[in-house]
Amino acid sequence: MKLDSKDLVTDIYSRDLGGDEYLKAITEPFAAIRVFIEITCAMMFSYAFIGLSENKFGSYDPKLRFVSDGAYWMYLIHLPIVTFFTFLMFGWTVFVWYKFSLAIVATSAICFVTYRYIVRPTFIGILLNGKRHPWKFP
Repeated sequence: MKLDSKDLVTDIYSRDLGGDEYLKAITEPFAAIRVFIEITCAMMFSYAFIGLSENKFGSYDPKLRFVSDGAYWMYLIHLPIVTFFTFLMFGWTVFVWYKFSLAIVATSAICFVTYRYIVRPTFIGILLNGKRHPWKFP
């Protein structure tokens, strides 16, 4: 068996490598360099995304704050709503992207409306988000 034709990063765990072939596979310099570059790129992308988010969303915005406060409620409630709309539209002979778009819009509307009028002003909002404090400029 020739190691040149194999992807050494994933094939070092296969059972057909033994003895010297295994040592050659795990010490291959290009495989280690490739893994190092992939890890470095992933870390740099993560830091860049965090920096972009801080730059664009670092200031106070009431609309973003509303979405942020309601995110946990929407996460909890969205799955049964999506399931309901999916089963409701199952027999429709409409293009799938229309069904998909309708399910997203209807689910989002229900989530936002229920959060605004049922959750936010009641004890459920305090239970999910804690006591609301007025925002003050630093």
